[in-house]
Amino acid sequence: MTDQERELATRNSRPERSTDLVIVRAADITPEKIEWLWPDRLPRGKCVLVAGEGGLGKSMMLVHIAATISRGSEWPCGEGRSPQGSVIILSAEDEASDTIVPRLMAAEADLSRIQIVSAVRTKSRNGHRAFNLQQDLGELELAVAEIGDVVAIIVDPITSYLGRVDSHKNSELRSILEPLGEMASRRDVTVIANTHLNKSTLGNANGRVIGSVAFVNHARHVSIVARDPADAHKRLFLPSKSNLGRSQKGLAFRILEKTIIGNDDVEIVAPCVVWDDEMTDMTADEALQAPDAERGARRAQDEAKEFLQEILSQGPIPQKAIRKASEELGLAWRTVQRAKKSMGIEARRSNDVWYWHMPRSDPADNKRASLDSGALGTLGSPDGDDAETKDAKGAKSAAANIGDLANGRHVDAYPELPECLDRRRKIGPAQQPN
Repeated sequence: MTDQERELATRNSRPERSTDLVIVRAADITPEKIEWLWPDRLPRGKCVLVAGEGGLGKSMMLVHIAATISRGSEWPCGEGRSPQGSVIILSAEDEASDTIVPRLMAAEADLSRIQIVSAVRTKSRNGHRAFNLQQDLGELELAVAEIGDVVAIIVDPITSYLGRVDSHKNSELRSILEPLGEMASRRDVTVIANTHLNKSTLGNANGRVIGSVAFVNHARHVSIVARDPADAHKRLFLPSKSNLGRSQKGLAFRILEKTIIGNDDVEIVAPCVVWDDEMTDMTADEALQAPDAERGARRAQDEAKEFLQEILSQGPIPQKAIRKASEELGLAWRTVQRAKKSMGIEARRSNDVWYWHMPRSDPADNKRASLDSGALGTLGSPDGDDAETKDAKGAKSAAANIGDLANGRHVDAYPELPECLDRRRKIGPAQQPN
């Protein structure tokens, strides 16, 4: 018996199987190039993901993208022109009449090419129910076929359309994402899913996407919308994953207002996206980490202010003692200096010793902090290392002057330091940002 006959006999002797592998030789597959809605950002026939914190304008930006597609208009920064076609929008958080349509009008969309899914008709008592991808993907594909020229579907946010699927369970989520991707491929439409970021400050941008890693892993391109750390009014649209296209720089946009005319000549003010002319070199990881760094700096300065308020409440204190206490608490000296400037704290020098004291709003209310030039010399700016006493005699002389001002008599040493300088403060060192 030949090997071929033996293999055939073995196959015929196997029990009948209900499944079999689908195998295609690579030589039998016709190679195709990737087509793009937006070059290197929105591939045709694929699922992509847009993620960001709430309130930054993700939905407005997606409306602007829909408007661009509906008109077949230019993408920003000379990145080509969109093919013209219809867009299906599923929006669970915004009303069509007072939010989506006014925004589309402000973006100068061709409204005849925008289709908004509001519900699914049923034979139930209510006559309709909410759309969900678990049950209604077939209906969505049928709508794509009937409309005929659909090139994009926006799902905003995708977590609202998962039905009973747990967005944190990888296997459950893939049971929806994989059929969605297959439909996108069959119909050559780009599915743009919007989602949020979690509150973690650890890891990279892709790790911040809320829910299972399946969201990021399944998407062929992921973009992050973030606040520009240097400009509170600017938003950044930054690539964080691309499996198909070339690596691109990020884009920046602002949200402005435009007055549109509704029915019966009613004026409606609607927000719209305006792209910057220049790209940005900032990465998604850098943009998401920057706000946390800023919050940490603000928190540290708040603690520095509390520290200075506490120790200076009992009168002038030598700068050297302040610095030593701040270092024990883990406060950076530059942070303390910034807090000093912000609070208007003054510094005077006497016999080469710098003293800090709270600003005077009314001399009658600040007798203890009164440091006239006759007592401790003139105002200075001791931003560098303080010039501490050159000899003990000079230090005692300066301390005696402070004693005169604060207590009406001379003392033989520095004024008694506040308790907070002799032990660690109750508030403790600066906490890390949550």
